[in-house]
Amino acid sequence: MRDLRVEWHWVPSRTRRLKAAARNLAYPREHFKSDADFFFFTHLDPVQRFWHVLGFLLSFLFFPTSIAAFIHHSVTRGIALWATGVFCFYGFGFISHRLYDGGTGATRPRLFLTSIPWALRLNWLTLRTSHFRRQLVEFAARYPFTVSAWEMRSKDV
Repeated sequence: MRDLRVEWHWVPSRTRRLKAAARNLAYPREHFKSDADFFFFTHLDPVQRFWHVLGFLLSFLFFPTSIAAFIHHSVTRGIALWATGVFCFYGFGFISHRLYDGGTGATRPRLFLTSIPWALRLNWLTLRTSHFRRQLVEFAARYPFTVSAWEMRSKDV
């Protein structure tokens, strides 16, 4: 089995941001069999996935708390907590796309609801690193251009 690695940087330079944007524009949705595959392709940057996962985990702190606030008759607090959870879930990802790829990899608004299962799956895979790597190898086999587009390093394990 091959192990594919994507180079990562915590602080993106202007050059890296432009390069990431160019990659996403060079391989638009039409290059993929499904929206879900395109979503996966645009979420291969490990630092971007970190920010997505952080927002995902924080949202799961706010959503149950907001429900508890609604139950205990604090509608204003419930709405504020729910909105904070939504910001964490979507906002962290949106901001990371703006910072790391100029927004070219962000999910299209028409796919926001459709993409929830994809985002949950991607976050789960990111938390389980070995599962993500296995998925990445399978994805690269289906879409060989992924390796060169992302300038991945490959090694046998």
